Amino acid sequence: MHRQILIQVTAPAVVIGLLLLVACLLGARFMSRLQENRAKIVKEHVLSLEAAQELEIQVRQLRFHGFLYLLEPTRDRLELINKIHYDFEAALEKARRTATTAEELACIHKIETGYTEYHNELARLRDEVTREGPPQISLQELDR
Repeated sequence: MHRQILIQVTAPAVVIGLLLLVACLLGARFMSRLQENRAKIVKEHVLSLEAAQELEIQVRQLRFHGFLYLLEPTRDRLELINKIHYDFEAALEKARRTATTAEELACIHKIETGYTEYHNELARLRDEVTREGPPQISLQELDR
């Protein structure tokens, strides 16, 4: 009789304990999966932001060194500009690989179009500087 009372008293506690154990194990599994998914999403966004930042850096360098070359054309500056073009194209390819949305792909297409136009214009200006020499700009003109 004592055994039957013991079973009647402890059985619900054991069943509830087993249910809670299963619930905890499932919760831990789902939390682990959520953390993995969050880490993957954060990694994708960080890669995308890094690619965008690298594009911005390369564009600024390209504009700056292109401007310097047009003012004082030298072979070293031209080689540096060619290297920056190569680096920009590599950064653009990285941005294309990390793009995940249609909006990002549209932005990359706009950047490619603008870059092509800029590259063509810079080539035209380089040819002009090669034929006619660098422009003669006074300090007063630069201040305006």
